[in-house]
Amino acid sequence: MVGLMADAQRYPALSKRLQDTVIGPRRTVLRALLRRGVDNGEFAETVPLDLVVDFAFGAMWYRLLSRHAPVDGGLAREVAAGIAAMLGRG
Repeated sequence: MVGLMADAQRYPALSKRLQDTVIGPRRTVLRALLRRGVDNGEFAETVPLDLVVDFAFGAMWYRLLSRHAPVDGGLAREVAAGIAAMLGRG
């Protein structure tokens, strides 16, 4: 996936395909889950949800690219805690 993302920087058609089939759908699902949490009163929308999604996926991509730390269950728990801290309680 890292190689595809690197290639997508040079090839707009590949970038669009990745956005349409891989990246975009995952962003949409996470944003919908966060919206549901806000709508149900579990979270307060203290920052824009699109920015929260960027933070969540940004942490994963940074680790994939830099290889300084694993992308694993520990990261998932840390990202979930970070999202909860960013959005606070509803």
